[in-house]
Amino acid sequence: TGFVQVMNTYVEAADETGSKRVFKSIGGTKASMAGSGDSSWEGLDITTPYPLTRPFDAQRKAALRSSDTLYGYDLPALFEAAVENQWAGVSSSGTQPTMVMFTAELVVRKKSGGSWTMRDYMDGDLELVETQRKAGKNDVG
Repeated sequence: TGFVQVMNTYVEAADETGSKRVFKSIGGTKASMAGSGDSSWEGLDITTPYPLTRPFDAQRKAALRSSDTLYGYDLPALFEAAVENQWAGVSSSGTQPTMVMFTAELVVRKKSGGSWTMRDYMDGDLELVETQRKAGKNDVG
Protein backbone atom coordinates (compact mmCIF):
# COMPACT_ATOMS: atom_id res chain seq x y z
CA THR A 1 0.00 0.00 0.00
CA GLY A 2 2.99 2.32 0.43
CA PHE A 3 2.11 2.97 4.09
CA VAL A 4 4.10 2.01 7.17
CA GLN A 5 2.37 1.09 10.43
CA VAL A 6 3.99 2.66 13.50
CA MET A 7 2.67 2.32 17.04
CA ASN A 8 4.00 4.42 19.92
CA THR A 9 2.68 4.88 23.45
CA TYR A 10 2.27 8.28 25.08
CA VAL A 11 0.94 9.69 28.35
CA GLU A 12 -0.30 13.16 29.18
CA ALA A 13 2.24 15.10 31.23
CA ALA A 14 3.04 18.66 32.19
CA ASP A 15 5.57 20.43 29.99
CA GLU A 16 8.82 21.85 31.41
CA THR A 17 7.09 25.04 32.56
CA GLY A 18 4.12 23.18 34.05
CA SER A 19 1.75 25.46 32.19
CA LYS A 20 0.32 23.03 29.63
CA ARG A 21 -0.32 19.34 29.08
CA VAL A 22 1.76 17.57 26.42
CA PHE A 23 2.37 14.05 25.14
CA LYS A 24 5.37 12.20 26.60
CA SER A 25 6.58 8.93 25.09
CA ILE A 26 6.69 5.81 27.24
CA GLY A 27 7.88 2.33 26.38
CA GLY A 28 8.60 1.34 22.85
CA THR A 29 12.01 1.15 21.28
CA LYS A 30 14.32 3.54 19.53
CA ALA A 31 13.45 1.80 16.25
CA SER A 32 9.74 2.46 16.68
CA MET A 33 10.47 6.12 17.44
CA ALA A 34 12.87 6.39 14.49
CA GLY A 35 10.24 4.85 12.24
CA SER A 36 7.79 7.55 13.20
CA GLY A 37 10.11 10.25 11.82
CA ASP A 38 8.55 13.71 12.05
CA SER A 39 5.23 12.25 13.15
CA SER A 40 6.35 11.74 16.76
CA TRP A 41 3.91 13.30 19.21
CA GLU A 42 6.62 13.87 21.83
CA GLY A 43 6.12 17.32 23.37
CA LEU A 44 3.01 18.20 21.35
CA ASP A 45 0.01 19.75 23.09
CA ILE A 46 -2.63 17.15 23.99
CA THR A 47 -5.21 19.01 21.88
CA THR A 48 -3.18 18.43 18.68
CA PRO A 49 -5.49 16.91 16.03
CA TYR A 50 -4.63 13.49 14.66
CA PRO A 51 -3.23 13.79 11.09
CA LEU A 52 -4.81 11.77 8.28
CA THR A 53 -1.40 11.13 6.73
CA ARG A 54 2.11 11.19 8.14
CA PRO A 55 5.05 13.16 6.79
CA PHE A 56 6.72 11.33 3.90
CA ASP A 57 3.76 9.06 3.12
CA ALA A 58 3.62 10.52 -0.41
CA GLN A 59 7.40 10.06 -0.90
CA ARG A 60 7.20 6.47 0.37
CA LYS A 61 4.41 5.70 -2.06
CA ALA A 62 6.33 7.34 -4.94
CA ALA A 63 9.49 5.34 -4.14
CA LEU A 64 7.52 2.11 -4.13
CA ARG A 65 5.70 2.99 -7.36
CA SER A 66 8.77 4.21 -9.28
CA SER A 67 11.30 1.52 -8.46
CA ASP A 68 9.66 -1.05 -6.19
CA THR A 69 11.96 0.02 -3.36
CA LEU A 70 11.90 1.41 0.17
CA TYR A 71 12.04 5.06 1.06
CA GLY A 72 15.60 5.91 2.14
CA TYR A 73 14.66 7.31 5.56
CA ASP A 74 13.01 4.00 6.49
CA LEU A 75 16.18 1.90 6.12
CA PRO A 76 17.88 2.68 9.48
CA ALA A 77 14.65 2.08 11.41
CA LEU A 78 13.99 -1.19 9.56
CA PHE A 79 17.56 -2.37 10.17
CA GLU A 80 17.27 -1.52 13.86
CA ALA A 81 13.93 -3.35 14.11
CA ALA A 82 15.62 -6.44 12.62
CA VAL A 83 18.46 -6.21 15.17
CA GLU A 84 15.89 -5.88 17.99
CA ASN A 85 14.07 -8.97 16.70
CA GLN A 86 17.34 -10.90 16.71
CA TRP A 87 18.01 -9.85 20.31
CA ALA A 88 14.50 -10.91 21.33
CA GLY A 89 15.02 -14.29 19.66
CA VAL A 90 18.20 -15.14 21.55
CA SER A 91 17.42 -13.40 24.83
CA SER A 92 15.31 -15.90 26.78
CA SER A 93 15.68 -14.07 30.10
CA GLY A 94 14.53 -10.70 28.76
CA THR A 95 17.98 -9.12 28.97
CA GLN A 96 17.64 -7.22 25.72
CA PRO A 97 19.22 -3.78 26.03
CA THR A 98 16.97 -0.73 25.69
CA MET A 99 19.02 0.56 22.76
CA VAL A 100 20.54 -2.08 20.52
CA MET A 101 21.84 0.28 17.86
CA PHE A 102 22.57 3.97 17.34
CA THR A 103 22.67 5.63 13.94
CA ALA A 104 23.94 9.07 13.04
CA GLU A 105 23.87 11.01 9.79
CA LEU A 106 27.25 11.94 8.36
CA VAL A 107 27.43 14.99 6.12
CA VAL A 108 30.28 15.94 3.77
CA ARG A 109 31.52 19.44 4.54
CA LYS A 110 34.29 21.60 3.15
CA LYS A 111 36.86 22.22 5.91
CA SER A 112 36.98 25.96 5.15
CA GLY A 113 33.16 26.24 4.88
CA GLY A 114 30.92 26.96 1.92
CA SER A 115 29.87 24.67 -0.90
CA TRP A 116 32.28 22.06 -2.17
CA THR A 117 33.32 20.65 -5.53
CA MET A 118 35.00 17.51 -6.78
CA ARG A 119 38.29 19.45 -6.81
CA ASP A 120 37.92 19.94 -3.01
CA TYR A 121 37.49 16.18 -2.72
CA MET A 122 40.58 15.49 -4.82
CA ASP A 123 42.59 17.99 -2.75
CA GLY A 124 41.49 16.41 0.54
CA ASP A 125 39.66 19.56 1.68
CA LEU A 126 36.50 17.72 2.81
CA GLU A 127 35.51 16.10 6.07
CA LEU A 128 32.61 14.02 7.39
CA VAL A 129 30.69 15.68 10.18
CA GLU A 130 28.04 14.03 12.33
CA THR A 131 24.77 15.93 12.34
CA GLN A 132 21.40 15.57 14.05
CA ARG A 133 18.35 16.64 12.07
CA LYS A 134 14.93 15.25 11.43
CA ALA A 135 14.15 13.18 8.35
CA GLY A 136 13.69 15.25 5.21
CA LYS A 137 15.66 18.23 6.47
CA ASN A 138 18.67 17.52 4.30
CA ASP A 139 19.69 19.73 1.39
CA VAL A 140 20.33 16.98 -1.18
CA GLY A 141 17.92 15.46 -3.67
